[in-house]
Amino acid sequence: MKRFSEAFPIYERSLAMRRKRWDDAPNDWGAARDYAMALGTLGDARAAAGQTRSACAAYADTLAVFDRIRAAGRLAKLDEENGVHNVRAQVERHCR
Repeated sequence: MKRFSEAFPIYERSLAMRRKRWDDAPNDWGAARDYAMALGTLGDARAAAGQTRSACAAYADTLAVFDRIRAAGRLAKLDEENGVHNVRAQVERHCR
C-alpha cells in the first residue's frame, strides 16, 4: 500500500524488540533467527520504498546474522533454503 511512513516505525520497533531479546539471551538461536527475519523484512520495505542503500545494509546485516547462526551449527535447512536464499536474491536484485 506504500504507506512507508507508517510501516517503518512499526518495523523498527519490532526489530529493536527482537534485538533486545537476542541480546538478553545471546545463545538463543531462535531469537537470532527472529532478528534476522525482521532485518530482512525491513530491507524489503526499504527496497520497496526506493531506499536502496538502507535496504542493502539491512540485507547485509541479515546475512551476517544467518552466518553467525550457521557458525554455531544452528541454521535450519529451511532457513538456509528459504530465508538465506530469498535475502541473497534480494541482494542480487537491488544491491549489485
